[in-house]
Amino acid sequence: MVTDTPMLDERSPVNPMTLLTFVVAMVFILGGLLLMGYAFETPGWEAVLFTAGAVSEFIGVAVPALLWQWENRRRAQQ
Repeated sequence: MVTDTPMLDERSPVNPMTLLTFVVAMVFILGGLLLMGYAFETPGWEAVLFTAGAVSEFIGVAVPALLWQWENRRRAQQ
């Protein structure tokens, strides 16, 4: 079976881009949770930190979905 995507290993079905996307998404999601948690401990910065955490959560969820959609479009054009 020949594919045009690079693999980590011939036996591994994991695409490096998939792995990178997962790691980046988890950083944004966990960072967003951390920021939203700190929002309740910092007087005067509650709204800013909570908003930054919510935006980070949104980015962490949206990035994999957008990259997956982009990859499907790219494969359909080939």
